[in-house]
Amino acid sequence: MLKIIALFGLAFVAVTVAVPLVGMVFFPLIPVFRNSSLEPAFSLASTSAAMFLGMLLFGLLSQQIGVEPWFLMFLVPYLAVLGNDLGRIQKARTGQTPIRAMLENSGEVYDPVRQAKREWLHAIGDTVGLWGAFVLLRTSL
Repeated sequence: MLKIIALFGLAFVAVTVAVPLVGMVFFPLIPVFRNSSLEPAFSLASTSAAMFLGMLLFGLLSQQIGVEPWFLMFLVPYLAVLGNDLGRIQKARTGQTPIRAMLENSGEVYDPVRQAKREWLHAIGDTVGLWGAFVLLRTSL
């Protein structure tokens, strides 16, 4: 029982620490794809890959300590991530994001509709990556 409780904590660590760290691998590519026709695909792919690899790492760690990852270990962190993503979408629509200040400081114009679409792609990418890792882990057991 203690292992299972610890794994729920580890799942939150994976979502809040490991996934963003894995996502940093894609940061150097952002200027390459920004304002290009491939930006939506890059956004979706990079977010999916970061979430997939972070949660895959969590699943492999849980298997190493002898507990197979199960649905709730993925569902609970997913709901937290989804809530964050939906909050970011709302902030993007109203222009209350740090990205707005960053763009305005660099001389670019902030487009709330475009930013909301980016945030939706992040939400979709998080969903695909997390549940893709879950399915892979469950089918490989």
